[in-house]
Amino acid sequence: MIFANRRGLRQAVTYYGCVNGRQIRFPIREGYKVQGKCTKEGCPWVIYASKTDGSSALIVKTLNDVHTCPREQKLRVCTSNWLSHRYADYLLDNPKWEVSKFQQTVHKQYNMHVTPAQLYKARSLAAEKSEGAYVEQYARLWDYCEELKRRNPGSTILVKTEMEGGRPRFQRLYVCFAALKKGFLEGCRPVVVLDGCHIKGPHPGQLLAAIGIDANNGMYPVAYAIVEIEDRRTWTWFLELLITDLGIENGHAWVFTSDKQKGLIKAVKDLIPTAEHIHCVRHLYNNFKKTHIGIALKQILWSAARATTIPGFKAEMTKMEVEDGLAISWFDDKPVKF
Repeated sequence: MIFANRRGLRQAVTYYGCVNGRQIRFPIREGYKVQGKCTKEGCPWVIYASKTDGSSALIVKTLNDVHTCPREQKLRVCTSNWLSHRYADYLLDNPKWEVSKFQQTVHKQYNMHVTPAQLYKARSLAAEKSEGAYVEQYARLWDYCEELKRRNPGSTILVKTEMEGGRPRFQRLYVCFAALKKGFLEGCRPVVVLDGCHIKGPHPGQLLAAIGIDANNGMYPVAYAIVEIEDRRTWTWFLELLITDLGIENGHAWVFTSDKQKGLIKAVKDLIPTAEHIHCVRHLYNNFKKTHIGIALKQILWSAARATTIPGFKAEMTKMEVEDGLAISWFDDKPVKF
């Protein structure tokens, strides 16, 4: 067997010890050789490896893989650090994994007894390692953006930072690829759907997106942004960049659809007051059905939304009034266009 370095050999031997319930010590840990022995007196298990040909690799020269000692359930080598490493992926996906279930899993897989304190610390170490990995990735964000610009000439890639402790800290990111912008302006209708959603994880935030509608009535991504929160300030920042990218000068020719979030309503009104800003029917219906339940009302609402003429729209709303007299009044403070 060959190991790339001394650390790799020790990790492998430690893993072997945990799986088999054996405590292994390393009496010889010099730069060019490593020896591992079972800690139980009289047990013949031993491994010896050394370097050859001047490389850092270690070749196992001796291995007596026989134990005469009984298996143990408590091992000093089974540390919190080892546990955090072995279960790193699962702990990353399940940061709030219950310690009792964690303990049961370790006992089932390795037949080892570990204390709740060890498991709490292992969970904490895994979170710290994960956080460090995220921080390192954010530090490389500027390189990523420069590569995007190099690979997509003409794209708008903008990172906004804020100062914290005298150092710049990531705040927002805006992306509008040149190819998508060109395709939207040349092949899509001047209709833009605006929406936002939550970003979960160690660094939560909001994803803002501008989506067009292509010739097949399919969704066509135009631009997106990562921001700290969804409010009037962030929507204004996003829309200012989007308006510049799309060259919007005459708002009369444009239609924007959204869930009419308060901050978004004000941002659109401030920046493009002459553009049509209409409700997304799905969001409208989600609020409507809280007080007006029924398949018939749902069908009438969607028929009204699909009406292409004012008489057609009024006819559907009349049907709604017949179906539920109170339902029609729900739209008193809503625009007739949605």
